[in-house]
Amino acid sequence: DILQSSLSYNQMIQLNREFPTNIDSPDGSKIPVAYVDGMPMASAKLQQFFGSESTPKVGPLHNKNEQIPVSLSLLSPGGKPLAQTSDLPFFWKEVYPQVRAEMRGRYPKHPWPEDPINASPTKRTKNQEMSHQGNDVSSTKNDKQDKRKNKKNKKRKKK
Repeated sequence: DILQSSLSYNQMIQLNREFPTNIDSPDGSKIPVAYVDGMPMASAKLQQFFGSESTPKVGPLHNKNEQIPVSLSLLSPGGKPLAQTSDLPFFWKEVYPQVRAEMRGRYPKHPWPEDPINASPTKRTKNQEMSHQGNDVSSTKNDKQDKRKNKKNKKRKKK
């Protein structure tokens, strides 16, 4: 609060842009960022970062070399820490296969793809994901059924 009160409006905007209090995860969620001893840290479920080829970074937007990777605490579906990383590409390649092997048995309802970089990020279980995708299909089926009912009703009215 003391720091913020000493900054101008433009400085506050720049601070919030370069060192945000939230980052966007690949699944679209806002994830809080805490700055501990100057290091940005965030926690989220591992599945929320599927599809991410790079580690989120904070810092000066005009100079990518000065940006700081966010240290991610990747959590199990149950919310327990699985791994801490500030290098997602390394994690996906070197650490994830072992995490996947251990967690597939413990959390069989959740996705554990072999290729997490090309997988869709999610907070849902496999069944929830399928039913969510199935809603589009079922609404199409319902539309067809409604059209058939309307045709039958029109024929009945004509008689």
